[in-house]
Amino acid sequence: MLMMRKYFLGMMVWAFFLVVGNVFAVDPVDTFKWAYDRGILSLHSWVLWSSVLKRQEVAPILLKYILEVSKKDYTDRGCKASDIYQADTAYQNDLKTLCGFGIFIGEKNKLLPKQYLSNAQAITLVMRVVDGYQKEASWGEHRAAPYFKRAKELWYEWITPLYYKKNLPMTLENFINFLYSVEHPHQSVSQTEMSVDTSNQKSSFKSSDDALLKLAEIMSS
Repeated sequence: MLMMRKYFLGMMVWAFFLVVGNVFAVDPVDTFKWAYDRGILSLHSWVLWSSVLKRQEVAPILLKYILEVSKKDYTDRGCKASDIYQADTAYQNDLKTLCGFGIFIGEKNKLLPKQYLSNAQAITLVMRVVDGYQKEASWGEHRAAPYFKRAKELWYEWITPLYYKKNLPMTLENFINFLYSVEHPHQSVSQTEMSVDTSNQKSSFKSSDDALLKLAEIMSS
C-alpha cells in the first residue's frame, strides 16, 4: 500500500510539472515580442531582415542585451582587431565596443565580421556575458563544449536544440530564443521545423520579413 501511494504521488508530481511546463511554454513570436519590449530589437533593425546572423549582425543585439537586460558593467580596454573596418559602417561601433569589453575576441586579432556566426560562437558570446569565461575544453571536445554544458546546468532550455549542432549557422530566431531562455530558466520555447534544422539557413518564419510583420501586428493591436 505504501509503495502504491508513493507511485501515485510520483505520478501526480510528474503530471504537475508536465502541465506547468506546457502552460508556460512560449513560441518564437513570444520571444521576439519579449526582445522588442526589452529594447533588444526594434522594428527598424536591419537584422530583422536576416534569417541567419553574420558575426557583425550579432553585435547590436548582444550590446543592447548587455545594456538593457543584463546591465553588466565593463571596462573598455581597447579593441586591437585589425579588421574592424571591414565590417559594414552600421556595425563597426558596436563590434568595437564588444571587442574592447573582451567579449567578442576573434582569433589572431581578426573578428571576421562578415562571416556567418555559428551556434557555438553565439552561445560562447552570450555565456561570457551571463556567466563569465569557462575553462578550456578537454582534448577531443568541441572548444565551445564547456559553455554548452554550463548552459544546460543553468537550465537554459533552448540550448538543447543547438547542443549537437554547434557548427551550424545561428539563426536570428534561435539567438533570440536563447536570450529569452537565459532570462527564463526552466521555461520551454516551442520548437518549429525551421528552428530545429538550422542547416537550411532559414528561420521558422515563412519569409525573411515575417518576423517584422508579426512584431508590427503585435505592437498595433
